[in-house]
Amino acid sequence: MRKIYMLLLLIVSVYAGYPKNNTVLKNTLFVNLKCSQVIKTDIYDTCYDYNERAPLATAYVIKKDTIDKDNIKSRYGWREYKKIPYDYRQHNYDYYKTGYDRGHLAKDSWFDFNKTALRETYYLGANSVPMLAYFNRYIWTKIEGRASELVREKGDLYVIDILEYNTSNNKYKLNGNIGVPINLYKIMYKYNPFYIECYKVNQFNYNKNDTYLDYKTDCSKIRIKRIKYIKLIY
Repeated sequence: MRKIYMLLLLIVSVYAGYPKNNTVLKNTLFVNLKCSQVIKTDIYDTCYDYNERAPLATAYVIKKDTIDKDNIKSRYGWREYKKIPYDYRQHNYDYYKTGYDRGHLAKDSWFDFNKTALRETYYLGANSVPMLAYFNRYIWTKIEGRASELVREKGDLYVIDILEYNTSNNKYKLNGNIGVPINLYKIMYKYNPFYIECYKVNQFNYNKNDTYLDYKTDCSKIRIKRIKYIKLIY
């Protein structure tokens, strides 16, 4: 199939109400990605792909009034998300002795203000992708740290994570059947006043001493595979 690259247009409308516009943005993205299944939890929505057995995109809101609330210390183990059909879901055994972490998209520490929200961050596949261990713990974590800074500085933050895969190369399949994302995008924005930051990182091409600034990218130049046409207004 011919790969289609299309500019992700971010057009700012300061007059419209942001909850409605954010929903339009997310839904338009999911439609264009052609999700096999849209997963909805209380804290995130995920566009899930059966061929990759992994997310194509995840959308959520990090709230200023809860990011530092309670901070429950105990953590849950990863659990299979049983609303995904068995043959298309991720399993814990898929990761054993592979060198890959089950990497969070919506980070657990952003949602540890109550047990229900925290538990939802540990749904395997719904909120995880395979990440190389060092990348997850030292590179992706720096970008997550920037998101935390923005929430504390500027208030509630909308986040969309988008994953790009190489479907034609089995090298990028965990155990031959779970897609391993090559490029990971984190788009973070807020309204009233409008502010946006975008990041793109290749988990197979990074320097361990990099900071989050090394992956900051011009939002207007983001191009996403698989998207035939998308125009996002918010």
